[in-house]
Amino acid sequence: MKKIKLFLMTLGVTAGIASMNSCTEDKCKDVVCQNAGTCAEGVCTCAAGYEGTNCETEERTKFLGTYSCTVSYSDGSSADSGVPLIITSASNIEKVTFTFGGTVFTAMVDGSTMTLDPATASGSTYTGSGSVTGSQLSASITETAAAGTLVYTITGSK
Repeated sequence: MKKIKLFLMTLGVTAGIASMNSCTEDKCKDVVCQNAGTCAEGVCTCAAGYEGTNCETEERTKFLGTYSCTVSYSDGSSADSGVPLIITSASNIEKVTFTFGGTVFTAMVDGSTMTLDPATASGSTYTGSGSVTGSQLSASITETAAAGTLVYTITGSK
């Protein structure tokens, strides 16, 4: 009789533990995070350079393309329009490359913004940033030289 009671108690405890474990839901069971993204509580956390519900999109993709731009200058010079600006992928997943005024720039992309890596060309240092909304690009590049500072304000569309 003691053996039966012990068996029934063991069976009851085992069933209780099994039922507690079966109530825990794995919220990541059906979630597939791409490009080295990780899932926690059913939501993907994307690796650097990726975005989207399942980390399926490169962040920089929204920047890529050819823009027809208007460039205005802080020194009051006449604005130039129809200036082409071509943004392409860089070797680093988080970066884009573009040429402006004969200088090749590399920029770090974070969401819808980009920050230029400082560049030096012909005795000038360039810094700047920009953003994209849909097909619209806006950027500001500062050129610092011995003769002074000039700010280029760039707006354009694909």
